[in-house]
Amino acid sequence: MMNLPEHITFWQKQSDEDWDTALFLVSGKRNLMALFAIHLSLDKILKAHWIKDNSEITPPRSHDLQYLYKGTDIELSAEDYGYLAIVSGWNIEGRYPDYKQKISKMATPEFLQKQLENANRIRLCLQEMLHTS
Repeated sequence: MMNLPEHITFWQKQSDEDWDTALFLVSGKRNLMALFAIHLSLDKILKAHWIKDNSEITPPRSHDLQYLYKGTDIELSAEDYGYLAIVSGWNIEGRYPDYKQKISKMATPEFLQKQLENANRIRLCLQEMLHTS
């Protein structure tokens, strides 16, 4: 059975793997799925924080990034907090045909590059906070 630090490490490694998957999907021009993988990466690093800050091994079974964030002790800017809502939408909206078409149209290479930059900045910040607090 894993202890608390091992659970935190598990979620962090899963976040890293999902980030690598997002980059792989970008290289294959699978932009919609890349957005979904970006969401998964942020979801899992937030779950690592949730476990750390709540001393519980099981994070909420939610994929709402703002909800997960609110259960942690970390502090993000209002802009980054708002961005979490946008990223959460890629998880939900990407599953249904009418939303999927809408997201697919906006998921241009330029849009995706900007999202990679924004999400990676937040992801790296969250990783650093996980080790320094």
